Amino acid sequence: MTSTTASTRRAHEHCWVSFGQRLKWLLVVRQLSQSDAARLSGVSQPTIANLVNHDARQPSATTLLRLARALNTTPQFLLFGEGEPLVEAHARTDDERHLLSQFRKLAIRKRALVLSFVRLLTDRSAKPNASLQLDLAEQGEARAEKHQTE
Repeated sequence: MTSTTASTRRAHEHCWVSFGQRLKWLLVVRQLSQSDAARLSGVSQPTIANLVNHDARQPSATTLLRLARALNTTPQFLLFGEGEPLVEAHARTDDERHLLSQFRKLAIRKRALVLSFVRLLTDRSAKPNASLQLDLAEQGEARAEKHQTE
């Protein structure tokens, strides 16, 4: 039996546990600290600690969705212990497969940086920092020049 299958079975055997216990179990299975999960999800580490340590505590909808996405699980599993606890992202195109493959190779801190950058790019209300835009533009120009000389 694979470790994922064994982990899935253990999760189903313990569907009666609280939200905090399921969250803690997912952190162990995903080999993440609370700080790692905070960086990946955008939920503060103290909030995660509060959810893990206080069985009666329930997250807001936004927190639930962010944690589920970061831990590759479903909101239903986190809230109720129902459904598949471990969900893997599936790419639809070659570009998505390549991005996902490269992302999975990154260390946790670099993943958090990539996610922050993607959120910045996709948040229409965010006003990008002008110096960040300039730095990124200069880096892009430098890469283009390098490729032209090769």
